[in-house]
Order: sequence, then C-alpha cells, then structure tokens
Amino acid sequence: MVDLAPGSWDKDALERLRVVVSVAGRPVALRTQRVSLDDTGAAPAVSVEHTAAQPQLRVLTRYMLSPNAAALEIVSTVDSRQALSDVRVGDQVRWFGAPAFVPGVGHVERSERAEAKWAAFVGRSAAYSIVSRSMLELKAEGRAGGRQQSAWSPPMQLGPKRSGVFERQVLTTDGSLHAASHAAWKALGLPLGRLSVTLVGAPAWAVIEVHSVFGGIVSAGPPNPGAPLSLDLPADDYRVVLRSPGGRDEVRTRVRPGARVDAKLIAPTASKLTFATLDKSGSAVPARLSVRGISPTPDPDLGPPHYAGGAKTSVYSADGTGEVSLPPGRYRVLASHGPEYSIAEPEVAVNEKDGAVIRVELERVAQLDSYVSCDFHLHAEPSGDSDVPLPDRVVSLLAEDVRFAVATDHNRVTDYGPALRSLGREAELSTEIGVELTTSSWGHFNAFPYPAGQALPDVNQLPTELFSAVRSAAPAALIQINHPRMHEIGYFNQGQLDVETGEAKTPGYSWDFDSIEVFNGFDLGALGQVEENLRQWLQLLKRGYRFTAVGNSDSHRLDRELAGYPRTYVRLSPDTTGSMSLRVATALRAGRAFVTNGPLVELTVAAAAVGDTHATTEAEVPVSVRIQAASWVAMQYVQIWVDGAPLQRVDVPAPAAPGKPRVLNLSVPVPLGKSSVVAVVRGTEPLPVLNGLKAPAFAFTNPVYVQRD
Repeated sequence: MVDLAPGSWDKDALERLRVVVSVAGRPVALRTQRVSLDDTGAAPAVSVEHTAAQPQLRVLTRYMLSPNAAALEIVSTVDSRQALSDVRVGDQVRWFGAPAFVPGVGHVERSERAEAKWAAFVGRSAAYSIVSRSMLELKAEGRAGGRQQSAWSPPMQLGPKRSGVFERQVLTTDGSLHAASHAAWKALGLPLGRLSVTLVGAPAWAVIEVHSVFGGIVSAGPPNPGAPLSLDLPADDYRVVLRSPGGRDEVRTRVRPGARVDAKLIAPTASKLTFATLDKSGSAVPARLSVRGISPTPDPDLGPPHYAGGAKTSVYSADGTGEVSLPPGRYRVLASHGPEYSIAEPEVAVNEKDGAVIRVELERVAQLDSYVSCDFHLHAEPSGDSDVPLPDRVVSLLAEDVRFAVATDHNRVTDYGPALRSLGREAELSTEIGVELTTSSWGHFNAFPYPAGQALPDVNQLPTELFSAVRSAAPAALIQINHPRMHEIGYFNQGQLDVETGEAKTPGYSWDFDSIEVFNGFDLGALGQVEENLRQWLQLLKRGYRFTAVGNSDSHRLDRELAGYPRTYVRLSPDTTGSMSLRVATALRAGRAFVTNGPLVELTVAAAAVGDTHATTEAEVPVSVRIQAASWVAMQYVQIWVDGAPLQRVDVPAPAAPGKPRVLNLSVPVPLGKSSVVAVVRGTEPLPVLNGLKAPAFAFTNPVYVQRD
C-alpha cells in the first residue's frame, strides 16, 4: 500500500495507488513477491517486486520520497524472459473527488482516453497529479463511489532477458487545480511565466479557465475573492475565459518565461427569470426546471453542478417558486415533478433590461395510493466524491417527488432529517439514516436504517464477516448489493458469481443480504446492462433465492444523475402503525415493489400482487398488468417472464380513455412447483426529463410467486 497527503492525514483523498501491467492491450495478473525498505539514503524508499506467470514477467517498482518537493518518485523496471511487444506499465489511481483533469482535454466526466504528460485529481482539501516526462496514455473512469484513473507508459518492445523502465512522479498540493497544474509544470522543468487575472464585478459564482491557443484547456477554477488570481504557466499564447451567471468574457494574452502579464475579465450583467410551478388548484408544486438555449442562444451555465439554485442547466425549487440568473437570450424551459406529473415546456426571452416570469401548471396524471416512491442510494457532501450540500440534496428529492429517501454516503452515517426540518417539508418526504459500506476489494453495500452514532464495522473484512457485523450493529437494517456487475466495484464480479449454478468462487462470499440494485442510475442510458442485471437476478430467483430487486439513482450531482431516476415504488401495508421507515423495510423485504424510470406498473396473478403467492392447480394462470404513465413517457411493449424465461411480449395497449390506465390481461403457462412471474415494460423514445440523456422508458416488477400443485 502507498498513501500520501499534503501536510496532514485528514486531507488524504487517495484510496489506491498500484502498479498495473498490460501486454498487447490485455491486463496481466501480478502477484506481489517481496516488499523491502531502504532507509539509508537522504529519504526513505520502498521496493515492491511483482511477478506474472503468463507471460513470464518481473516488475520491480521503487517508491522514493523526494527530499525537495511534496512528491513521490516512482520507477518501475520490467524484465521479460521472452520477446514481448507493446508492454505497458502504469499506475491505477483511485480516489474520492471531482473527475480527473487532463490538460488539453479538461475534466473527464465519463470513460475516456487521452494523452498528456500529467493528469490531476482535485478534492476539497488536497490535489494529486501524476507526471511523466514521457507521454502518458490516460484512461479515466468517472464512475460513482470514487474516481479511477490509469496512467500508462508508452509501449515498450522487450527482447528476451531485456528490461524496460518507466519513471513518473505523484505530486500532492492543497486542493486547487491551479496549484496542481503549477506543480506539474514545475516538475516537468518547463520555463514558466506568471498570469495575473483580475475580475471586475461580483457575480454569485464564477469560473476562470485558461486555454492554450494551440493545446486546449490547461487550468480552471474560481477567482480569488477581492484579489487578483495568480497563475504560473508555461510560455505560450492563451485565451482567458470567464464563465458566470451573466455569460462569458474572454481575453487573449501571451505568457513569457520569467515575466508577469495582467488580464482583466468583466462579469456580464445577468438577466432574471422568475418562475412558479403550480397544480390545477393553483397551489405551488416543488419542481426541477431544465433551461436550454434556442439557437442561436447557447445552453446557459446556471452554476456549479451541486447547488439546487443553479446546477449547469437545471434549477430546483422546494416550494415551486424561485428565480435564476442567466445571460440574455431565448430559452426553452422544461418543468417537471417526477413521473406521476405532466411536464410543461414554455419558451421565454430575457434581456439585460427586462427579466421574464413564467407560470406553468403541472398536473398529477398518475397515482398509486398504496405505493410510496423511494430512492435507496443517494450521495451528498459527507461522501467525499459529492459536493452536494445536505439541504440541496433534500430540495432535489422534493422537486423529483421522491417520498422516501435514504442517505447512503461512503462510509459515513448521514441523516437528512435536520435539513428536511429546516425546510418545513416533512409532510412531503420521509428520510432514513443509512450508509454505503465502501470496500476496497469486494464492492459497495448499503445498510439502512443504521443507528446514528453507531460505529461502522471494518469495511475491509470478508463479506461473511462484514454482513454479520452489520446484523449485530443494526439488527433492523436491510443490506443492499449496489451495482452488482459494475466493473471492479461490483459484488458479483468480485465474488466470481455464476448465476447459472448459484456458486461464488471467491472465498468469503456471503448470501446474507436482502436486496439487489438491478437498475442503477448510471445505467439509464445503457439499458443493455440493466437487462443483463435483470436476467441474472431472475436466474437467482429460479434457483430459489428471494432477493428483492430495487432501482436507485446513485446520484452524486444535481445537473445529472438525477434523484429518483430510476426509483423503487414500494407497496405499503394498510396497517399504518409504526414509522414510515419500518413500513417500507417490511414491505421491501417481502418483495412488494416495482422499479421504474417512468411507467407505473402493477402486476397481479389472479388476486395475488407482487411479493404474494398464488396457489393453483391449473396449468395456466391469469395475469393482469396495469400501467399508468404521463404522456411524456413513451412505451412500446410489455413482456411477461416466468421462471427467468421470457414468454409473451405484447404492445402496450392504448388507454380506454384519455388519462385512464392501460390494462393488459392474458394467461401464461406455469410449471409444477413454485414459479416467479415478472412483468417488464420497455419504451423506445428518450425520456425528455433526463437532461438530454438518451434513456427510454423501462420498468419491471418484483415477482408474484405461483405455487402450482
């Protein structure tokens, strides 16, 4: 293990730094053979020897603290017993914070490859950068639960018994991209000049970007309040760009070695858009507004991606009223309040002198009185990889009409209750204390309700021990498997689970959990992965396991990863005794739930609903599917699955009358014994509320069990 932080360990944001090797584009499995310490020099050094059986490789990596800088120098030597082509050595870095920044590319939001001599990771109080004098091939994965970056050496061609060497540094500074980029340029030995940027005006927020005229963006960050922003940059021609509520300003300048140059940016005057979202009776409805430019007006930037008052192109309101600052122009506004409500899409023009007011009506067009809409996987500031303040997270839940929400920050027990009470909206939303137990090698697991003040178990135990520790510390808690097939943070992947046999090959795997996150918000635009998760869950049902399927947003931001998309609707018992949390947990354990990003789906077999068992002697059973959806939810077909196998697929029927549910009645054969019957609804057109994400409607139920004698 290698760990480093600037100054003190409370700033540490590094979870993993490990050597990786690939040959001809394929990863090579390494085994650690020896670790040794050398403390005889000016600074201590650690050597780590790895070997690979196929192909036969030896990798010796030496980690040395730099005596002159806040840097860790890393040198890896690769020895091969055979001729190999395209051998690459790299570092896999995993940390909690914003997306990786690559000069010339910018912040990498999704999996992407780029080439540069450095890449930076910026958190709230610490920044890290990987630097090499040779060109690095960088692969960043902007996934939930931490950011992962692989920085690879150029390809090496090794002859028999020949060696290749890869040298790089890992630098650490206080938490700003400007500081990280300065440290990287300095480590590369480039001649630097100083750019001093003054901002005229005091906008609510601002970002200053520096773009090389020939090489793309090289730095970005907020201005210094009340003082010029000083940046040390390589000699080059630059565009200095301001982004603010009123729009952009830009100047061009040239930085020379050892000299200072001044640049002045002026914050444009913003226009005001005031809004109100109302129901049919004229009462205010919480809402999210998505604001898009109408050509030639570009899309506005309403603010950082974590504030409800303005998150890129979105703004949230807990009471259905508000205002937003934006540049003059023409805009289309989409107002929404979750899948049970209609949407409104007015157009509006604003200028510097006159603002604009819009009032829109959001009508409730679908309703399931016995169900409550839930999101069991949400992140905010305590997570470390989210900057959403707790009050803003609660506002987002109210705006999306989530009625029950669980706080699940990474290895932090969080309570939304105080933030909710401060807004006075307890009648519209219930919340529960929870945690996402984030392990380094097994995956991520939610536990809720989790007692406030209760110490967390050691997350680096085997699942058999970890789940047992959760049961002991929080006997009422449900244990949820998050994103079970998401790369190396998927529990099923790490456990080497074969759903066809029901066997997990990795020792320490445990079946002592309650629910599986079949639909994760990161897969809204990748329904193929959701359908594969669904198929695997159905195979487990066929083998006799009774895990409840859930869908959650896994939201870390407010501009995308929208709370409540997808969500789980839980059917509550008519018995209203006990807390909402207890009622939801009881129903969830029983499987009385369906998952959706839009359609509301009820499945019954005879008189049995999801989670129930229908006993029969008949070879076929009557199935009824009842679907409610707003007009903006385009649906194509319903498919019935029995014992993990798809049976009848039929087009979604037209409603009997406008605003009425769509009802499908049919009969399906069931084998002898106990079977599971599940309904799946699929659409083709993207849902307009998801900020441009190409995500069609998708919903599925938990099973109705049929006992056929």
